[in-house]
Amino acid sequence: MTTAIQPPLLPSLAVKKNAALHMRTPSLPTSGGRQRRFVVRSTKEDANSKSEDDGDDDDVSFLLKLGGGSFAGAAAIKYGSILVPEITRPNITQALIMISTPAILALLLLIKQSRLQH
Repeated sequence: MTTAIQPPLLPSLAVKKNAALHMRTPSLPTSGGRQRRFVVRSTKEDANSKSEDDGDDDDVSFLLKLGGGSFAGAAAIKYGSILVPEITRPNITQALIMISTPAILALLLLIKQSRLQH
């Protein structure tokens, strides 16, 4: 019994609306090594079908925004104390507020959500 090695599925290939999927089950007593055929149908219309070039433009735009934001954030961290020296002075009250506020807000939101479920 010889088996052919199937090439890996490529995510860049578009699936057609009604594509047949062939699958060979192993030679088990229950399956008998039969080849089964499944039909895969898309549930959504391909309304936002774009060419692959549009996806590349979106990727480049995202990477430029990410790089620009990272560069601006790094510059603010490195040179922010020169422009605004107040941010480098320790303030324990402000630090505790900054740390505890997200936890308190999350706790309040969880309590509110829990009461809505009951």
